[in-house]
Amino acid sequence: MKPTANRPVLRQILWTAIYTAVTAVVVVAFLEIFKPTPYEAPVPFARTYDRGVMQAALAPEAVRETLDEIGAHGSRAPGQPGLAATRDMLRQRFREGGLECLEHEIDVAYPLAETLRLEADGEPLGVGIWPAQPNFIQPGVTPAGGVVGELMLVNEKNVRSATDFTSKIAVVDLAQPLFKELGLNPAQYCDLGFQAMIVTHAGGLDQIAWDQLQSLRLSIPLNYVRLVAEPVILAHAGRQVCLEVRSTYRNQRVHNLLGVMRAPGGKSRRAVVIGASYDAASMLPDLAHGSVYALQTALQLRLLEGLQPHREQLQRDVLFLTTAGDSMAHT
Repeated sequence: MKPTANRPVLRQILWTAIYTAVTAVVVVAFLEIFKPTPYEAPVPFARTYDRGVMQAALAPEAVRETLDEIGAHGSRAPGQPGLAATRDMLRQRFREGGLECLEHEIDVAYPLAETLRLEADGEPLGVGIWPAQPNFIQPGVTPAGGVVGELMLVNEKNVRSATDFTSKIAVVDLAQPLFKELGLNPAQYCDLGFQAMIVTHAGGLDQIAWDQLQSLRLSIPLNYVRLVAEPVILAHAGRQVCLEVRSTYRNQRVHNLLGVMRAPGGKSRRAVVIGASYDAASMLPDLAHGSVYALQTALQLRLLEGLQPHREQLQRDVLFLTTAGDSMAHT
């Protein structure tokens, strides 16, 4: 056989060898770069430790005490003093607990009222009022100088007997049956011509079924002022008033806090994260006491206290993460 006849075979053998070598290099490189995580046996649950301290820290009375302390700071919306006071309390507790305290500053967009004015005969009515959540991304804003109208209690008699609503401000008492054709739909009140819509409850704001207030928020950016007011507003039904409201989204600087409780030796590769939100979401952005959110924070602080006697027995780090921008997702 002539030598030239072997060239295709030799060429094929050569390319096969090159392909095999490249494949081997790629496989080795892949296995080297993406090494599987070494198996670590789970840390057995310790059943012999003294649970007394933790049980005392999480006792209902202790949790209630911490919850009341947080609640005493007031509304905790971004940009409000109550949120700053709660942040300072958490920072102090973390440091007193011997934690490494790290802070992360962020800006969150949140709608707060810049102007809230309700007057009759040039004098404030002295009634607490709070804007409802923005319609989509449109907060409620009256024209400059406000709107003037008669506070009209919405019920069957008043609505049926009225001939014009453009000079009136609707007052809805949730203690009474809703006028069926209107319900709590702001678009219906706007279509009738009401200058604005005020919702209250004769028995007090704590009697309002808060899920009802979801009806005050529309999914379209309609600039229509919707408020919740203290029940004393009912005593002013029939009066001519001036209402001026301006709510705006503003960037608010907030702080996320991270407290690190190190396991002995400082070389733990594992961590337990205990998270909470210390701000609060509310159907009324300016009135955000948020007991559910406060309960998270209270439990986090009680867990910190309950873990203190066991720091020398920790098998992993414990991270106490508390954030302050969650309310932005609900407005």
